[in-house]
This record gives sequence, structure tokens and C-alpha cells, in this order.
Amino acid sequence: MPGSENFSGPVYISQVVARDNSLNCPIMSNVTFEPGVINNWHTHGGGQVLIVTGGIGYHQMEGEPAEILYPGDVAMCPPGGTHWHGAVADSWFSHIAIGANPGTPGMEWLDRITDEEYANLPAPQYGDSFAAGTTAQSGRIIRAEEMYKEVFGDAEFPLDSTNPDYADIMNHFIYGDFYTRGALDFKERELLTMCILANMGVQQFGGHVRGAFNAGYSKDEIIAAVTQCMPYMGVPRTLSAISTVNQTLPDETENATPGGTTNQTS
Repeated sequence: MPGSENFSGPVYISQVVARDNSLNCPIMSNVTFEPGVINNWHTHGGGQVLIVTGGIGYHQMEGEPAEILYPGDVAMCPPGGTHWHGAVADSWFSHIAIGANPGTPGMEWLDRITDEEYANLPAPQYGDSFAAGTTAQSGRIIRAEEMYKEVFGDAEFPLDSTNPDYADIMNHFIYGDFYTRGALDFKERELLTMCILANMGVQQFGGHVRGAFNAGYSKDEIIAAVTQCMPYMGVPRTLSAISTVNQTLPDETENATPGGTTNQTS
């Protein structure tokens, strides 16, 4: 839906569970805010639970400081409480909204925080490789493109001109948001990604074999990591993954030094 008096910009809402359902479940909706879009202060008669599924956003209860929400976080608004939520300036934000106490309806929309108040909200924390607290969409794109280059070397950053929204989610969201969060460093994150893709048996595994190599792992270390997954993903998939490693990193590969770059990716 486009921006309205209750939202500062485009928001995409898909109802998962309707109010009238035979299971007597709470109302559930999948809600996605474009970067920088928020809603007004509002109340829920029965309260609301937000489960973050993607991106980075804000949630604020009346009288309390705003909190930054990341995927996996849960925010709760008690019955009758007043709150608002939405995206940070440089990231999409998606959550499941659950209407608690379905027998207690009632919702009231109020005013929205000012642009000055939004600009003074705490900035999200990104990985050490890039400046924390970037507050422009261009900054997020720069982070994504620089991180993509760290993973895949000089390979061109893929942007789908026929479907820019998909490109934004798949490229800027993954490499601009997830790959630049704290806790795991770039090298650990890339090895984990490579092993997950090996287990899935998907085409992107080969590209992330190169990414792990660019991150500083040797070919022997990459094969050892894949082999470690064998009890969990099975012998045939492990053999297929090792074959992909050998094809991606042949012994005579040009620039075949950990941390080097190449134009080969997938």
C-alpha cells in the first residue's frame, strides 16, 4: 500500500490469518516497510506481538526509548498500550504482526513522530568493516557493494534492471545488512555461508567456495570444512561439493592464494 495518513511511505501487508478463522487464532499479518518508512503512534485493544523476519527497524512504546530490532527479535505491546514501529533509514524492515487477545478488538491511530525525532533515533550497529550508523540509503548500497567485492573479488555486482525490488532485497539486504552485522567476522560468516549452501546443494555454493578462498581459507581448509558436514548432509552431497571445490579452485588456478581475487563467481 502507498503512503497514507497512518504510514509515512509504502508498506506491504499480507494477511496470514484472518480475524474470523475456525482455529480461533490471533490475527496475523506479514508487514514489510520500505527503508525509512514508519507508522503513526497507535493502540491495540488486545495488544500486539511483532516477530522480526528481515531487515532492521524501530519499535517504541510510549514513555520509553526506541529500540532497534533485528531479525529474530520480538517486541510486545500490552493491551491498550501505545506504540509505533517501522524501518530504519537505510534498510527494509519485515515482521509478523500478531493481534493478541482476538476477542478484544479495537485500534486507534494517533499522530506520527516528527522528522527531527526520527533523525535523532539511535543508529543500528553494523559490522566493523564499515562505519556504524549510516543513515542514508546510499550508505547501505555502498556497504553492500563493498562487502560483495570482499566475497567475490572483482566480479560485477549483480543488479537486475527488470526487477530492482528483487535485486535490492537479494543483494543490498543480504550484503548490506546481514553481512555487516557484528558478532561474526567476515571470514567466519563466509565459511558458515559456504557450509550451509553445501548442505543445500545449490548453485550458489561454487560462488561462496570462491568467497571463502577470498576470505583467507586455503583449498585444503575449505575441503576440510565441507568434509566436516558429511555426517549431516550425506556422502553423495559431500562428494558433489568436493567436486565443485576442485572445479572452482583447481591446483593451477591463477591467483590461487587465500585472500586473492578472481573474476570467477556464480
